[in-house]
Amino acid sequence: MEPFEVPSCEAPLLQGDIIQWHRPRENSPGEMSAIVINADCDIFNDKAGAFLTYIPLLSLNEYMNKIWVSQVIGDMMSKKVAEIADFLGADVLSVDAIRELAVSEDREAKILGILSGEPSKVAQLTKLLDHFEWILKAQFAGAGKSFFNTLCDLRSKIYESKALDVSVSMQKQFRAHLNDRNQYDCFFLSKIPASEDRGFVASIRYFRTIPADQIVKSKGEWYSADTKALRIGRLKPVLKYALSQKFSSLFLRIGLPKEYENAQKTIVAEFTSMEAI
Repeated sequence: MEPFEVPSCEAPLLQGDIIQWHRPRENSPGEMSAIVINADCDIFNDKAGAFLTYIPLLSLNEYMNKIWVSQVIGDMMSKKVAEIADFLGADVLSVDAIRELAVSEDREAKILGILSGEPSKVAQLTKLLDHFEWILKAQFAGAGKSFFNTLCDLRSKIYESKALDVSVSMQKQFRAHLNDRNQYDCFFLSKIPASEDRGFVASIRYFRTIPADQIVKSKGEWYSADTKALRIGRLKPVLKYALSQKFSSLFLRIGLPKEYENAQKTIVAEFTSMEAI
């Protein structure tokens, strides 16, 4: 089924309306399209004020390169820091100290100082710091169209694997990420209006705001200013409400005290260990 409909220019703005800019937005994941998320009643009664909230809408390629790859590299960095800390012993070096050591011009001398009396560990620590430096440089490579290739090259170097094998593995991992039913911070759409691409992701965690008067319904108004966004479509009701529910679940979850959760686990464990009466 088509995930959207195209309302007339006279139809009022509603939750689930898809908007599009002339060019990618600044200070954002680079989206050109988005979905309005404010409740209909708030829009009708002007409770949203001068600004409306939207969720960036990215093609699969944009989402992979601008958001997912960055998350994967961030996870690699965290794991490498933990690996270095485990190798040296807890609290020997802070994250900042590891970063300084990895890029230091006299790194070899500093490593010898840190490992005083344990020269056999020099080679392993040097290798770990090399990995850290490569990950650090990859983080600053920028989330451009080839950021996925940066990730594949990085993993190929660290794990000493063939580039093609790594690329296939990472593509499989990305598909698993999108197919995971527990994926709570993105919402998949098969297509959107005015685009030949197949596959889009609404990136819920990266919601933004836009002046309400910058959203227009006719191309004539749209062409009058390059900062304006044109309403190009509207999500079908079932998808609109599903997206709204996912948005609420992500930001309005109630965190329960640890004591409450621990008490629950203890009572359930005691109950299940009892013989049935």
